[in-house]
Amino acid sequence: MAEADIISTATTSKVPVFADKDIKPGVHLNAIGSYKPAEREVPSETVARARVFVDKKTWL
Repeated sequence: MAEADIISTATTSKVPVFADKDIKPGVHLNAIGSYKPAEREVPSETVARARVFVDKKTWL
């Protein structure tokens, strides 16, 4: 995953499925699974440093 240009996740995991340190800067990430505030398939550090595009801002 460290060399991937695109990463897609589709899970209802309640915990991140990868570590922020495991992805390179500039990767395109599609995260389409977790949808509840207590669920987070993407690490908080990744979200904090990302340019984020969502359908609804309340979904962050």
